[in-house]
Amino acid sequence: MKKEILVSIVVPVYNAKDYLEACLNSIVDQSYKNLEIILIDDGSNDGSGNILDSYAKKDNRIRVVHNTNYGVSYARNYGIKIATGSKILFIDSDDTVDLDYVKKLLIPLEIADYNLVICGINDVKLKNNRIRPRKFPKKLTGKLQNDFCDLFMMPIITGPVTKLYDTSILRKNEIYFSEDISFNEDVMFNLQYLRYVENYKIVNEALYNYLRRPSQSLSKNRSEKNFQSVLKVANALKNFIEDKKIIDGNIALTHQCLNYLKWFAVTNGGYPVFKQRASKLKSVLDGIYATKDNKRATNIWLLKNGWLFVLYVMYWIREKGKL
Repeated sequence: MKKEILVSIVVPVYNAKDYLEACLNSIVDQSYKNLEIILIDDGSNDGSGNILDSYAKKDNRIRVVHNTNYGVSYARNYGIKIATGSKILFIDSDDTVDLDYVKKLLIPLEIADYNLVICGINDVKLKNNRIRPRKFPKKLTGKLQNDFCDLFMMPIITGPVTKLYDTSILRKNEIYFSEDISFNEDVMFNLQYLRYVENYKIVNEALYNYLRRPSQSLSKNRSEKNFQSVLKVANALKNFIEDKKIIDGNIALTHQCLNYLKWFAVTNGGYPVFKQRASKLKSVLDGIYATKDNKRATNIWLLKNGWLFVLYVMYWIREKGKL
C-alpha cells in the first residue's frame, strides 16, 4: 500500500458486559494500528457503557457514543455516518477477531482496489469449546456473478462481519441497515451493497470468531412482524439475483425460502397460518424456473413444486413435538 489506509471499526454494544473486554482487547491489540474504533453504546444498563469509557481513556483511537436503546441497525447506521475511514468493518460486541484481522484484510488492496474483501469465520460453540471454520469452496472465481450462490449457501455473505466495505460506496448510495425490518436486516444491507460489486477478494483464513452461545427461545422470532420482514428480504433477494444475473441464483433463493418456512412453520395460528406463510413464500419463487435444460435446474424445479407437501408433513411432526 502506498499510504496507510484509515479503517473505521464499528461495534454496536448492548448489555454485553460478560464478553465485551475480550472483544475490545482483540480490536485494540490489532497488528495494524491506523484504526478509528467507534463503539456505540445502545442504551446498555449492565455497565457496558462504563467499560467502553474506560477503554476510551486509555486509547485515543476510540470514540464512544452513548445512545438510547434504538436497536442494532440504528447503532451501525450511526457508525457509518460518523466514520472517517475510507474502509469500514463491523464487529459484534460478543465476538472476537484474530490479531492480524485488519492487516490481512488490507493485503489484497496492495494489488487492486477491491471494494469488497471477505475472510473466513470460525463458528465457536462455547458449550464444548468446539471450533468449526467455514471453508470456502475451491471453485470460487472472484467474480460475484459466478460465486454469489456458493457464498450465500455457506453462509458467509449474508451478515455484516468478516467484510471490508468501502465507506464511499455506502455513503454515496445511501446504503444503511433497514431500521423498519426486524429480522434479517443484515441480508438486506448486503444485497444493497453487492449491487456495486463485480470483483471481490477472498482472504482464505478464518480470522473472525463467531461465539455461539445457548440460543434463546425462538418464539419471539416467529412473530407476524418478523415474517413480513423476511418476505421483504426474499423479494429483495429475488430482484438482486435477476438484476445481477447471478449464476444458479435460483438455488440460493429456494434455499432461503425453505429456511424461512422452517423457521416460521410453528405458529399459534396452527395450520391455516402455516399454509398462508407457505403460500406467500412459494409466490416469491413462482416464475423463476422457466429454464429446465439441465439436470440441476430440473431437480430444483421439482423441489420447488414439491416442497409444500414435504413441509406439510414437517409441520405436523413439529406440532406434535417430535422434531
